[in-house]
Amino acid sequence: MPRMTNDELKELIEKRIGKLGMSIAPDTKWKIINLSKGLPSYVHGLGKFSCFKALERSSTSIVEDDVDSAIDNFIESSQQSFKNAYEVAVRSNQPGNLFKQVITSCALAKADDSGYFTPVAVKDPLSAILRRGIGIANFQNHLKEFSTKKRGEILQRTGEERSYRFRFREPGMQPFVIMKGIREGIVDDKARLALSFPEQPDLFPIEH
Repeated sequence: MPRMTNDELKELIEKRIGKLGMSIAPDTKWKIINLSKGLPSYVHGLGKFSCFKALERSSTSIVEDDVDSAIDNFIESSQQSFKNAYEVAVRSNQPGNLFKQVITSCALAKADDSGYFTPVAVKDPLSAILRRGIGIANFQNHLKEFSTKKRGEILQRTGEERSYRFRFREPGMQPFVIMKGIREGIVDDKARLALSFPEQPDLFPIEH
């Protein structure tokens, strides 16, 4: 699934919205772009549902609340394979398991141009989600499991032990997981606000 640059996605949104005779607030535009992670299909989907939400308000101006409301519609309309893959990845009968929190942190982790991230990059998002410091040893097994058939191989793993890198097997799963995290309250208001800026700050800065 090819990724587009932020400038390309920005142009795409502005052209489509302009053809509809509608307008979109700058923070709203960047929220759609940052949620989409470079994938044009996500920009199209979120943009479409955000337009619908604005029209439901009898407005031609799309605002951030419209995007927030559109997330539910987007998740419901997503490929069933994504929904199934997510459920397989996080399914557990063990109380207090962290599979949802860890996979959400993976989706928010800083990655290289090929989409690969390290366990170190998962540490800060997960610590912020759990509201306590957490070491790599506490979620290392979760990362390994996510690359097994038991968890649907939602992640790919490369490298050697102690230098493993991971990425989502299906690029579209990354933004899907972020939106699931928003919908289920795993991604907090502070992180959601960070999505509304062109130069996106750390979603989960750790306060010392």
